[in-house]
Amino acid sequence: MLSKLTDFEVGDNNLSGEIPSWLFALPSLRSLGLYENQFTSVSEFVVNSTSLLDFRLDYNRIQAIPNSVFDLLYLEAFTLSNNNLSSTMELSVFSRLKNLRIFDLSYSGLSLTTTISDANSTSSWPSFTYLGLSSCNISEFPDFLRSQENLESLMLANNKLRGELPRMLQDIGTETLEILDLSHNLLTVSNGSSRFAKLRILDLSNNIFSGALPNDLGNLTSMVNLSLPKGDANKNYDSSTLA
Repeated sequence: MLSKLTDFEVGDNNLSGEIPSWLFALPSLRSLGLYENQFTSVSEFVVNSTSLLDFRLDYNRIQAIPNSVFDLLYLEAFTLSNNNLSSTMELSVFSRLKNLRIFDLSYSGLSLTTTISDANSTSSWPSFTYLGLSSCNISEFPDFLRSQENLESLMLANNKLRGELPRMLQDIGTETLEILDLSHNLLTVSNGSSRFAKLRILDLSNNIFSGALPNDLGNLTSMVNLSLPKGDANKNYDSSTLA
């Protein structure tokens, strides 16, 4: 049955109910796009193939993640943003998916926790290009971020991050990072220099920064949009402001 099907895309179709397990048994399936529907659950399934690389579930009403997902060891993209999950999970459980490059849990309803063991195993994590962890009740910067040299987009908005920006941020995607969203947190002062050669969009709005703008913001020559906290009317700055 459908043994040669490689792509199954049914996004934005108002489909509902449970996602059937037989989809994951298709031997040649590489991309499964179920985004922007009304699905509420994913049944447990048996992984019979190593071909599935791309699984998109964002903008549904999914209420739980089946354990079977962690057997999809060859996934390169997994998006679950904007769903109805309500559980708490260890962030480290996703480190098993070693091939992930695009990973998005933003506004999924999940609360993510980190442990000491996460901090001691940064090299065991996938190397992400897109990482979305906005609105996941994160209270500290995950330590594995220090090993993320290829990040292009990092989304950590609407969490519970507080205090100074950690120095390890200086080493995240210094030659690749283009979008950094830290808005709607409790961050105070920038710590260290701005080293991101390709950073185009930086959102620090709705934090509690104080004092003068860091002088080295002018070194971000690729910047096209900068959003800062209140204190200066929550201004958005374009690249000409920073010249």
